[in-house]
Amino acid sequence: PRREPPNTILGHEIAGIVVADRSGGGRLGQRVGVQPFHGCGKCFDCEQGNVNLCAKMEHLGHDHCWGEREIIPGGMAQLCPVWPENAFELPQSISDEEAAILDGVAVGVHALHLGLFEPGMRVCVVGSGPIGLQTMQAARAMGASRVFATDIRREAVKLAGELGADAAINSAERDPIKVVRELTGGVGVDLVVDTVGGSSGTVLQDLEMITKCGAVSMVAGCRLPIDLTRYSRGERRIVSCASYSHHRGTPDYSAAVGLVASGQVKLKPIITHRFPLAEIQRAFEVAAHHEEHRALKVVVFPYE
Repeated sequence: PRREPPNTILGHEIAGIVVADRSGGGRLGQRVGVQPFHGCGKCFDCEQGNVNLCAKMEHLGHDHCWGEREIIPGGMAQLCPVWPENAFELPQSISDEEAAILDGVAVGVHALHLGLFEPGMRVCVVGSGPIGLQTMQAARAMGASRVFATDIRREAVKLAGELGADAAINSAERDPIKVVRELTGGVGVDLVVDTVGGSSGTVLQDLEMITKCGAVSMVAGCRLPIDLTRYSRGERRIVSCASYSHHRGTPDYSAAVGLVASGQVKLKPIITHRFPLAEIQRAFEVAAHHEEHRALKVVVFPYE
């Protein structure tokens, strides 16, 4: 695949104010959050409503997904062109910095839907980084009866508990399979959302935490091989996730806006660092060395 050329403007988790509107929609002055990718509208996947799977996808400031265009600049700038239909108006209850990371909530919502989530289910989110914390809160807000979260970092586990996990498990100190089984009467959870991935061992751990007809929704990828012989007597499912799209006619991004606007998903505790655009190099350094700086989400403000 193509890689971005030098001096590409990065940034796909963005929000801003409409200062020009060629669509004729009268949206000047609106505060909007942005779904940063767009499909061709003609292929099989687009016709099914799955623009996130479009082979000719165009993606703001993000690697090689530029369709037929040479480049699509991203949002780490004072101005950024976006598709009108991908700009979602924001209520005043969502701050600018919260709006900038709505994308991650939409990812979590999509992962839950792909796992056939229904209210009343028990859910375990593996990994309590930004995506994991957003997904865990979304599961709670969408009606999960119990929500568990795991991580190997003590601070992440602590924050997961503060944000509403029924049990926040330090998997470096306790066996998450054993803990989840104990908390569910031995049967496991209905759905695991894995935001860590990495190795086949992680997926096998996920499979041990779900019921015999449960599901694992993989937000993060993993390396093969995986021996599934042990699970042939069950009806477990593993589903991969690709960004987000819609569910029953509602865009996942719209659902994310609603969850944050209602206060059910809290994003401010996840935002640990804020920088003006002039200090973007420092922002990248903090994000790249997140463990040293105890960073989760690093937000850049173009007009400061």
